[in-house]
Amino acid sequence: DTLIGLANSLMDPDEASRSLMDFQGDGIFKRVLDCGIDLTQEPFHRLQLLALYRFHVKEVLDRTRIKMPADIGRQMLGVMDETGTLEYGQVFVQYSPDIAAPGK
Repeated sequence: DTLIGLANSLMDPDEASRSLMDFQGDGIFKRVLDCGIDLTQEPFHRLQLLALYRFHVKEVLDRTRIKMPADIGRQMLGVMDETGTLEYGQVFVQYSPDIAAPGK
């Protein structure tokens, strides 16, 4: 929810004002917006919005990271279904039970 609002703030000046006010805590960004300055286009404020977005994305990634031993971990790689075999929302997953013998 927060990330969607922050992503929208990169395109919508009113949403940008709300996001920056939540971060800053005063009404200066509303006054800047009222003066006709587009917070999504003005370089300094756009950098603030991007920094705020990146901070929250990193925070979410750090909180959702699941620690596991390397000997049982797997990596997954996603590619587009160019053959059109899968229906919308379907995925194909293949893995090897033995990490020491990939492909078997």
